[in-house]
Amino acid sequence: MATYDLCVKPGWAPPSTDRAAAFSRFVGMTAGRLRDRLATHRCRVELVPADIVYITGPTATGKSLLLREFQRLLPPSETVDASALEVPDAPTVVDCFEGQILETVRLLTVVLLSGAFAALSRPSRLSTGQKQQFRLARALAARARFLVADDFCSHLDPISAMTVAGNVHKLAKRTTTTLLLAGTRQDILMELAPDVLILKEGQGETKVVYRTARAPHAPGHGGPRARSAS
Repeated sequence: MATYDLCVKPGWAPPSTDRAAAFSRFVGMTAGRLRDRLATHRCRVELVPADIVYITGPTATGKSLLLREFQRLLPPSETVDASALEVPDAPTVVDCFEGQILETVRLLTVVLLSGAFAALSRPSRLSTGQKQQFRLARALAARARFLVADDFCSHLDPISAMTVAGNVHKLAKRTTTTLLLAGTRQDILMELAPDVLILKEGQGETKVVYRTARAPHAPGHGGPRARSAS
């Protein structure tokens, strides 16, 4: 088990345009007061291999900041970021995967892209939601130690989102990949069944909930510790 102490404060510099200055005077907010109101996002997370971690909460509460700080502490060579994967202009979706076609079909089934029209489409011509599913499938195919995905299932309808979440849970539990996910959806919690739920309830407010109790480890044997970002 590894311990991650996350602490991040968004870097922010006041805009220097005349119009921005006029707006600040209009609302009675100086640059110093704005800096003071920036929230610090911090939490301690205990992870074991193959955990599913889900950071969720309302928009603009720091979910992505925490996710990126988490990712910064992971070994880059063992981490794949689904959100950052390109969508190529390949002939078809299935041409973007290696190995046996049966394994490709299984992966596309997990993300609901195994239908003939989707699987045989150019990836660059997929809808926004389908591109998100495609990136997730590519990330799962990499079989990295850590998989990071922001805006998880954000562009899917409720039924599709719950189905993908349930499929991802089943696949993750058959592998050794640790999933670090973030998103606003809470209608997928039952299907995703995260081992670690990180709730962002407001600016700077963070709560960590474990599905099962974590045994304490000896002092001095924790994992990486984050430094504040300014």
